Amino acid sequence: MNAALLEESTRTLNARHCALLEAALSPLLPHGGRYALVDFPDHSNVGDSAIWVGERVLLRKLTGRDPDYVSTIRSYDQAAVDALPPEAPLLIHGGGNLGDLWPRHQQFREQLIAGNRARPIVQLPQSIRFGDDKRAAEFKTLLAGADNFTLFVRDRKSQVFARETLGLEAALTPDSAVGMGPQKRSRTADQQALILLRTDHEAEGGRQGALHEIERAMIVDWLDERDDFASRTFKNARRKSLLALRFARQARRLDFYDLLARGRVERGLDLLSRGEVTITDRLHAHILSVLLGLPTVALDNNYGKVSGYIQAWTSDYAGLRQADTQDEAVAALASLSSL
Repeated sequence: MNAALLEESTRTLNARHCALLEAALSPLLPHGGRYALVDFPDHSNVGDSAIWVGERVLLRKLTGRDPDYVSTIRSYDQAAVDALPPEAPLLIHGGGNLGDLWPRHQQFREQLIAGNRARPIVQLPQSIRFGDDKRAAEFKTLLAGADNFTLFVRDRKSQVFARETLGLEAALTPDSAVGMGPQKRSRTADQQALILLRTDHEAEGGRQGALHEIERAMIVDWLDERDDFASRTFKNARRKSLLALRFARQARRLDFYDLLARGRVERGLDLLSRGEVTITDRLHAHILSVLLGLPTVALDNNYGKVSGYIQAWTSDYAGLRQADTQDEAVAALASLSSL
C-alpha cells in the first residue's frame, strides 16, 4: 500500500482526534491550573502505557504544567490529594477498565468518587463493560450523589450505556493515546504480518487455524518484558531527576512513571515495526499501527471494544481492513499486500 497515502491519512486523523480531545478537556483544565493524575498503569501492557504517554502530552499542552500528584492504585494517598486546592481536579487514567471486567480498577474508581465529593473528578476516556447488572446498578447509585464527576468515553455503545444504565451523560472522545501524535518505524519490517493477539480474558475464542498458516509472520502478545526492566528504569529515572535538580518526591515519582510508560511504548512500537501489516484484536495495537502509518487488519475482542472504537474514530483510515474470523483476516492481509 502507498506509504505516502497512509502517512497523510494518519496525519489527518490524528490532527482531528487531538483537536477533539483538547476541545473537550480544556474547559475542565485551565492553563496553569493544578491537578492530580492517578491510576498509573503499573504493568507491562503496552496499550495502557500508550494512553499514559498520550495523556501526559495532552495535559501538558492544555495546562502548561505537570500534575501535582500522581499515583498507582497501591500508592494512592488521600491526604496528599486533600492538600491540593479544592478546585484542582482529580483525573483518572483512561482505558478499558470501567466496569466489572477489571475489578481492582473499578473498586479504586469508586473509592475516589466516594472519598472526594467536593473535588472535581474527571474520568479520562474509557470503554464501559459490565457483565453483572447488579454491579452496574450499584455504580449508578454511587454516581447519583456525584455531581462533581465527569465521564469521557471512547465509543458510542459506552456513551449509550452511561446514559441509559448509569444515568450519566458522557462525552464521546477519542482515546488519549492519540496525544502521542504520528510515530516513525524503529526498524525495517522483517515479517509480512505482525499478528498481535490477546492472551487474557478479553480474547475472543474460536479463532484457531488460518493465521498460523501465513508465511513470514509472528504471532505474539505484548505483555512480556525483561525481568529487570522496572529496576533498570528506576535507576535511570533517579539519575534523570538528579541531573534536572528535581528532588521533590512527586517529581521523582513522575519521572519514574514516565520512563516506565515510554519504555513500554517503545517496546510496542518496535514490535509493530517488524510487520509490513498488523493483524490484531488489541485496541492499542490498532491505534499505534495507525499512528505508525501501518496497514492493519482489525479483529475484535470479546465484547466489541475494538470495532466500537473503529466505528467511532478510525473507520476512514486508508490502511484499515476489519475481519470477524481468522480466515477473513488472511483474506484481508492478501488484499492489503496486493495494493
